[in-house]
Amino acid sequence: MGRKARRRTSTAVRIRRDARGFLEFCRLVDDYGAEVVVKESSADPLDRAWIFIEGGALGRSDGNNGSAHITVRNAKQIRDALDAWIEMQRSDGR
Repeated sequence: MGRKARRRTSTAVRIRRDARGFLEFCRLVDDYGAEVVVKESSADPLDRAWIFIEGGALGRSDGNNGSAHITVRNAKQIRDALDAWIEMQRSDGR
């Protein structure tokens, strides 16, 4: 069973281990059918994560859909950008 990490919001993140033993922080399917996965990296130093996007209506036919190998700094920038977008949705009554 995975452990839970708490974010700044009240939403809990369910952390699991994949088949290779790496921590997986998120796995979801978007509105277009693409699978989005956030997973720890095996790179040294270990302060990196992968964001994978695979499949879906907008995916490439060769299967190489997209990934980003991010640092903690990058993750904070992405988090802050998404937080700003979420707050805009709340202020618009969405």
